[in-house]
Amino acid sequence: MKVILTRDVPEVGRAGTVKNVAPGYMRNYLFPRGLAVEATESNMRMHEKVRERAAELAEEDRRRAAELAEKIATFELRFTLKADEHGHLYGSVSQADVVKALEEQGVDVERRRVQLKEHIKRTGTHYVDVRLHGEIAGRVRVVVISEGPPKVEKRAEDEEAPAETEASEGSAADTAESEADSSAEAAEAPEAKADPS
Repeated sequence: MKVILTRDVPEVGRAGTVKNVAPGYMRNYLFPRGLAVEATESNMRMHEKVRERAAELAEEDRRRAAELAEKIATFELRFTLKADEHGHLYGSVSQADVVKALEEQGVDVERRRVQLKEHIKRTGTHYVDVRLHGEIAGRVRVVVISEGPPKVEKRAEDEEAPAETEASEGSAADTAESEADSSAEAAEAPEAKADPS
C-alpha cells in the first residue's frame, strides 16, 4: 500500500517520500504514530504543494544565510583581556563571548553554530567559522589584545633599577672604606712622630 511519510522512519524512508508498505504495518504502526498518511490523489496533491513550499522556504533561508555570511566576514570582534608577557590570557574567549559580540553587531546566532573547538587562550588574530545554514558559514575575525602596557617593558625597568641601586650601594661602601683608611693613617702618624726618642 502506498503512503506518504510525514516524518523520517528508520529503514523505511525520509519525511516527504512516497513508499509502498504492508497494510498491517501501515494500520498498526505508521498511522497510529502519525508517521504517514495514505497516498490518495488528494493527499498527493497536497503533499506536492507542501513540498514545493518547503523548497521555496529552504531556498530563501539559504539565500539569507549566504548574505549573512558575507556580512559576518566584514566584522572584526575585538576583546581586551589580561595576559602575561608571552600572550597567554588570564581567562579565555568562548563561544558565548563571540555570540554576545555578534549580537552587539546586530547578528543573532545560536551558540552551537559558532565553530570553536576550544576557547581562545592567546592574544593575536583568530578566525572563527559561524555555521549559518547547511554548508554555508561566515568566517569572523576575532582580535584579542592584552590589557594595558606589555609586562616585558615593566620587567626591563625593574631589572635596571636594582642594578643602579647596587652600583650606588657599592660606591657608598667604597667611600666608607676610603674614609676608614684615611682615619687609620691619621691615627698612625702621631705615633710615628712620638717614637723618635
